[in-house]
Amino acid sequence: MTTRSLPKTLGAASMRRLLKLPKKHDLPVTAIVAHVTDLASGETFFDIAFRGEDGSRKSIRVPREIVRHHPAKMRDLLSKFGAALPTDQKKLEALTKKLSTDDAPNWLVVAPTLGWQQSRKAFVAHSRILGENGDGSSAGCPKLIPPGPDDARSTAAMRQCGNLASWKRDVVETATYSSTIALSLSVAFAAPLLSVVDWPTFMVVLFGPGKVGKSTAAIACACCVDRPLISSRSASPWRLAH
Repeated sequence: MTTRSLPKTLGAASMRRLLKLPKKHDLPVTAIVAHVTDLASGETFFDIAFRGEDGSRKSIRVPREIVRHHPAKMRDLLSKFGAALPTDQKKLEALTKKLSTDDAPNWLVVAPTLGWQQSRKAFVAHSRILGENGDGSSAGCPKLIPPGPDDARSTAAMRQCGNLASWKRDVVETATYSSTIALSLSVAFAAPLLSVVDWPTFMVVLFGPGKVGKSTAAIACACCVDRPLISSRSASPWRLAH
């Protein structure tokens, strides 16, 4: 994990919630909103929220050592991404000094991989955590979050499109007419259970002549990850979002 190549958009309401501020409280121009630990590498970061010169609110993930020990580098990063920093030198130095000593109101840990974590107490999908402390509710424990597109290239092409009702209508109903698609869907749902029953991984190979639905079945299987992934750019329910 490295400094984000692009800032993440952050609304005023989200920033207020992260900073645990009341609704009518003025938002700071720049503030640390979370301490982040990458479980894969052990590196630590701070998520810094800021107001841009265009009025938008964004956040950027910065290595902890830069925030704590290299305020000039931190200031340059914020400036690079359009933060509305003070033009007065003394105010700018005061701001960077405050950021270098502030505590983070939130503690996040980035899961090292998708799949089961914490002795199967949590399952990491591409966009959410199923199970223990996915909402950060366990007292004294950090909130577990999935690897983002910047942290795991395997999740960059994934997004939720559609809903459970449309998936049942467009995918499951169609599968009742194809044993190949039904098998592929079963494989997708069975995969996370292999470690539970202590089975080794294995491969299912679809073999047959062209135009019998092999590719369609594979894409139907892929759309079971987390939630149905149906491309909004195509009317076809089988086209996985790229």
